Amino acid sequence: MPSGRLLDIGCSYGLFVKEASAFFECTGMDVNQEVIAIATSRVPTVTFTSGALPIIPCSNLDVITVLDVLEHVPDPDSALASIRTALRPGGIVLLVVPVYDGPLGWLTRLLDHDPTHLHKCSRRYWLEMVSNHHFEILEWKGFMRKLLLGSWYLHLPMTHFRGAAPAIAIVLKR
Repeated sequence: MPSGRLLDIGCSYGLFVKEASAFFECTGMDVNQEVIAIATSRVPTVTFTSGALPIIPCSNLDVITVLDVLEHVPDPDSALASIRTALRPGGIVLLVVPVYDGPLGWLTRLLDHDPTHLHKCSRRYWLEMVSNHHFEILEWKGFMRKLLLGSWYLHLPMTHFRGAAPAIAIVLKR
């Protein structure tokens, strides 16, 4: 029986919330209304809504996931403030962002052709930003990524080499 409330910001086609719905009452949010329509038809047991940060349509959440989203948001500072407000005290955030520093930063920057990546920042930038919003950093890891079959990513978590990975995941507590 699912317990707790989870919001997946940037849910895309709903693959993550489909799996998470076994453990949480889930809501998926994405800026693309066409994607939301497809997610709704694929995962009818989950609530989906169209929206963009910093506006969050629900509150008192136990978990918020923000996977590869903040680098696209014009004002990540306001987005993090809204995320903190939408969480219940003790709530958890899982945040994943690409990073452009470390020994492979030059390569990440060279290979990143996504014009919607507005913030090509270092891991220090993101870690300081979440701390500035009074989140407790519970853990952070690096991620190596490999694109498979043109549309699926294999994510390999790295603790020891997190300073070299092209993306990081940060687990936060309000």
